[in-house]
Amino acid sequence: MIHFKNKKILEAFTIVELVIVIAVIGILASISVVGYGKWRESIAQKEVQSDLRSAAGAMENARNFGSGYPLAIPLTFKASTNVSIVYAFGNPDEFCIEGKSKVVTSVTYFINNQAGKKEPRQGDCLNGEVPNVPGGSFYWKQIASGFQHSCAIGSDNKTYCWGYNDVGQLGNGTTTSSSKPVAVTMPSGKTFELIEVGLAFSCAVTTDGVAYCWGWNGSGQLGNNSTTNSSVPVAVSPGAMSGKSVASISGGNGATCARTTDGYAYCWGWNNAGQLGNNSTTNSSVPVAVSPGAMSGKSVASISEGNQFTCAVTTDGAAYCWGFNNFYQLGNGSTTDSSVPVAVNRAAMGNRSISSISASNGFTCALVSGGFAYCWGWNNVGQLGNNSTTNSSFPVLVQGAIAGKSTQSVSADDGYACASTVDGGAYCWGWNNVGQLGNNSTVDSLVSVKVSGLLTGKMARTVTAGNGFACVATNDTSAYCWGRGTAGELGNNTTITSSTPVLVTGP
Repeated sequence: MIHFKNKKILEAFTIVELVIVIAVIGILASISVVGYGKWRESIAQKEVQSDLRSAAGAMENARNFGSGYPLAIPLTFKASTNVSIVYAFGNPDEFCIEGKSKVVTSVTYFINNQAGKKEPRQGDCLNGEVPNVPGGSFYWKQIASGFQHSCAIGSDNKTYCWGYNDVGQLGNGTTTSSSKPVAVTMPSGKTFELIEVGLAFSCAVTTDGVAYCWGWNGSGQLGNNSTTNSSVPVAVSPGAMSGKSVASISGGNGATCARTTDGYAYCWGWNNAGQLGNNSTTNSSVPVAVSPGAMSGKSVASISEGNQFTCAVTTDGAAYCWGFNNFYQLGNGSTTDSSVPVAVNRAAMGNRSISSISASNGFTCALVSGGFAYCWGWNNVGQLGNNSTTNSSFPVLVQGAIAGKSTQSVSADDGYACASTVDGGAYCWGWNNVGQLGNNSTVDSLVSVKVSGLLTGKMARTVTAGNGFACVATNDTSAYCWGRGTAGELGNNTTITSSTPVLVTGP
């Protein structure tokens, strides 16, 4: 409130003049508020960046050239009072650390030991660097594809889905399909920070570590202690995860798995082949703890749910799988199913550390240290990418156009897989009946081929493979999809299939 100490001053103003004075004061006040906000954000950015450099320095100082980087930030590092530092993932060969301001929560940076990019960058370890776009521009932060639908998180912190919607998998309260992104009906007061898509259902994790799912629920894969479909997000019941904060989530064919921030794995839904990993074959509509098995004493860094089997990577760079194993997809040299984790045989890849893994339909692909992509399991249409159609009980190196490139993400789906490379390229291999390899053909490929048709200057940040179609988020405001589009999977407001990338329509 404005107070005038001298009544004569007040009387000297006309009503019009008084209105102008008040308006000017308001403008000056708003400028001051905006200026303070920018200054506050700038201070927060510097604090987070400084802490990340210090954390990375502590990792380098603790590095042992026999055993590599430590699997946690050394105790010699202490975060600032206003900064939260999290060891997101790592193994003896690499690490990624995230930093967030406690004062300005929108300020998030990450740092890793990737050659040429060892400075803090805006973004997070899962989705990479925030695109370099003009202030206020909309861009896609993360994108995930599944069976005939995709979901994505926008820079407006809203979540969108598109494609087939017969059981509510788009999450907008309807069962009407959409060939362009529609907004998910969000739980009150919640914001999703990561999202994954399964077979006719979707799941996401909120900024405060709570898991939600929506869509098909015939086997309890929504985790809400029911088998009733839901066209809007429902909270996953705590079950065995009670008191835990969810760090990541993955949906497959009728089952879902999650990793909690303390490094444990939990699954729920369909369990006919032991894919829940709890030493049983009984379905569960609430989370159950994955039994240690060969993974005993290990901390889980990432998890991927496929078609009746699951795989996880631990912080020491090893990989473990469980569930259906008819095509060697568990990677342990046998075709015997396992309802508890078994170790993937890494000898064929020189015992390199695995940084991420993608379980699919009868085969598995992984990203390993040095930026190489390896796959194993079923190979009837060349989905292993090693220039053959012979199944493999051990990991084989993906060959072809991706050779010599450093891979930064890999994603597998039914009969094919795709990867993005550090230089911004996208590559796919395997089945190509509807153009899902994105190389302007429908001819299968036993080795990786480069995705064609991305506009000049566009670089793929991450790639996600769906059932017969794939999508990428690029280094600017865009997202592109290619392959089957008959249910609107490509998100370009059509139902036309395309063997080259098409631009996803903005919300």
